[in-house]
Amino acid sequence: MMTGVEEVKKSLEKDLGGIIVPLISGVFVEGDEVLMLKRSPKSKYSPNAWQFPEGKMKFGETTVETLKREVNEELNASFSKPELFDVSTGAIEVKGLKMHIIRIAYKAVLNEKKFKLSDENSEYKWVGLKEARRMHLVVGALDLIEKTLSNK
Repeated sequence: MMTGVEEVKKSLEKDLGGIIVPLISGVFVEGDEVLMLKRSPKSKYSPNAWQFPEGKMKFGETTVETLKREVNEELNASFSKPELFDVSTGAIEVKGLKMHIIRIAYKAVLNEKKFKLSDENSEYKWVGLKEARRMHLVVGALDLIEKTLSNK
């Protein structure tokens, strides 16, 4: 027997065709390069793929609060001067789950130069556009890298 919450969730998934995921990304630029993180090989989704410092917005958070939490969790770092840079959407299916990702990206300045990664990621790297085009990236990352570095 389903609870009321389970019924509402199932109804929303049916009505929407899947789930909507607000993803907040941090775009950090040094010269002609952006900071990318390599997902852990143990990751449930896109293991070993490269991504921006980013994460799903939790209920009740603002977008900047989400980015602060994610940058702290993933890099043990902080940032300043966040500016809304890009909003994009895309639908994906992972392990049978349909998701509509709404990526909200902020450009900001990191307050640290060295990072202590969480278990979610195995390494970090500053990459230019040419190198990024050869990397295994999460969906949508290359578009954001191109938008970021095309003006450089």
